[in-house]
Amino acid sequence: MRIFWLFDQNMIRKPKFKSGFKYALGELMLIFLGISLAIAFQNWNDERKLKRQTTEILTEIKENLELDISSLENLLANRTLDLAATQRVIQLYSEKKPFDEGVSNDLGRVIIGDAIYFRKLGYGLLKESNLMSMTNPALRKMLNGYYEEYMQFVINDVEDDKFEFVTVLLPYVRNNFDEYGYRQPSIPRDYDLLLKDKYFLTSLKLNSDNIQSTIGVIENALSNAKPLLRAIEEEIEN
Repeated sequence: MRIFWLFDQNMIRKPKFKSGFKYALGELMLIFLGISLAIAFQNWNDERKLKRQTTEILTEIKENLELDISSLENLLANRTLDLAATQRVIQLYSEKKPFDEGVSNDLGRVIIGDAIYFRKLGYGLLKESNLMSMTNPALRKMLNGYYEEYMQFVINDVEDDKFEFVTVLLPYVRNNFDEYGYRQPSIPRDYDLLLKDKYFLTSLKLNSDNIQSTIGVIENALSNAKPLLRAIEEEIEN
């Protein structure tokens, strides 16, 4: 009887072993699933944080760019008027037009040196945060083109114009003008003598070429900045 009893006990224990194994396997699967879900949630949360950070920086760049475009458009308008005034003054040497209010206004716009301030905070933050690689390749190329090339071209030309204003025009007006105003009516000490001054004429012609160069780089910067602004707006919306 004892043999049969032991046999019955063994038969009962075997199913318990299988049941325990299945239970342990289920526990492992639940643990694995829990870890996978935790990792997936952490990745999702990290991506959400990166997306929010990138959007905040792009918003800053967008605001900077809007101010840059306004500054570039104002500079372009002024330099276009300066070029027209310079060319009219150059024509005076052949036309011998009498001095009048129009001539006075034009003399206040020749060999002008401007200043422009670009806002680079947002772009600097994007580079420092190592999020540049997070932006799409086309947008990244446009950002590099504007901030690393077109902006610098404008800065260089504006600095050249300022240098010419300080080293050429200011010393000249101190010696040859009774009144001078920056983009304001100006009166030469001797108008007839001014129209015989070959140095001033040569300076005007050189400056006319420089202004045209400045206008060109401003137009190029604007042609890059405006599409860049639209691309940033689309990236923020996505």
